[in-house]
Amino acid sequence: MDPIDGTTNFVHGLPMQCVSIGLCANGEPVGCVVFSPMSDELFLAAKGCGAWVNGVQAYCSGEEDISRSLVILEHGTVKAPKAVDQMFTSAKNIFLHCRAVRQFGSGVMDFMFVGLVLGSPYIICFICVQLIPF
Repeated sequence: MDPIDGTTNFVHGLPMQCVSIGLCANGEPVGCVVFSPMSDELFLAAKGCGAWVNGVQAYCSGEEDISRSLVILEHGTVKAPKAVDQMFTSAKNIFLHCRAVRQFGSGVMDFMFVGLVLGSPYIICFICVQLIPF
């Protein structure tokens, strides 16, 4: 459970944060509930059963061509110089090959955008460098 994913966004008044609850059975993730109060979106997913946003079934795009794709990156908050160099090198390599790159500041919301495509067939991946799990 993360009561505020996107804490820095929340502190600065940016509307990209959420509350997330994951469910595990025998140590394996089997479902999740994510609520974004700023957009009033409720994301639900269960292993083997699909995913929904506000009751509408969602899907993954299936796009495989990175040059036509919007890529979501998340770099976390690590500030060690070597880690920062790796992050920006990775971002540059991706940026040079995809249509565009975005970073929203909420790892959970990033996953929701990638896994629950509702209108854009071109979001294909979420790449996270140095994200710290709680």
